[in-house]
Amino acid sequence: MKSRQWLLAQRPQGEITPEHFKLVERDIGKPDLDKGEILVKHQIFLCAPAMRGWMQADRSSFVPPIDPGDSIISLGGAKVIKSSNPDFPEGARIYCVGAWQEYQVLDPAKTECRVIEDDLPLTEAIGVYSVNAMTAYFGLLNVGQPKEGETLVVSGAAGSTGSVVGQIA
Repeated sequence: MKSRQWLLAQRPQGEITPEHFKLVERDIGKPDLDKGEILVKHQIFLCAPAMRGWMQADRSSFVPPIDPGDSIISLGGAKVIKSSNPDFPEGARIYCVGAWQEYQVLDPAKTECRVIEDDLPLTEAIGVYSVNAMTAYFGLLNVGQPKEGETLVVSGAAGSTGSVVGQIA
């Protein structure tokens, strides 16, 4: 099976331009799925500031760097096309970490994947209800445990996590 795929052509220095990316078509290989794997068709990808560090090989990131020639990776939304995993049935819409490519075989035991409720738009699943929002919610309410009368300072309130913290507060 062929799949269009966005690769990192070169590490960015300064402003990111189209020359930093390369669109190719590759065979994804595996005609059959191993136990637990799913074949997905990606429908939407998140483009986040943290990805800049991944493309520049920022070693302080929790995500391994993307090397030139490798697929761009990010959070995104996809549809399960074929499944050998009962938790991810064919037709399910999922939130996952994946490559910027049309089709991909994923193993949910090895990468972040979760089923999205049918009535939740993909843009909301990877936006307001995704990792940054959950970090804000649980970080503020479970870890910070603010009390009435206390002052809350959010040093990064313009970012995706900090802006949600401000809204919750």
